[in-house]
Amino acid sequence: MFLTQINDKRIFYENVRHTQYSILDTLNVGKWIGVIIANAEDNLLVDGVVKKCLDNNIGFVCCAGEISEKLEASFDHEI
Repeated sequence: MFLTQINDKRIFYENVRHTQYSILDTLNVGKWIGVIIANAEDNLLVDGVVKKCLDNNIGFVCCAGEISEKLEASFDHEI
């Protein structure tokens, strides 16, 4: 979901837990920044989110939430 635009940067919000649609499926850009918040109930989504982010040329990722360390480790492992 598009939230706003700051200068030439567009800001989106995506909740992959509650939707079939994913902004990651439509991204066709170079590098972008992801702020990913993952809690215990998101544990099974980690691998899919990491793969989609890397497949779509994420340039920087910031992880937060209960399983943020696992999420960061998954990104490190895939890189």
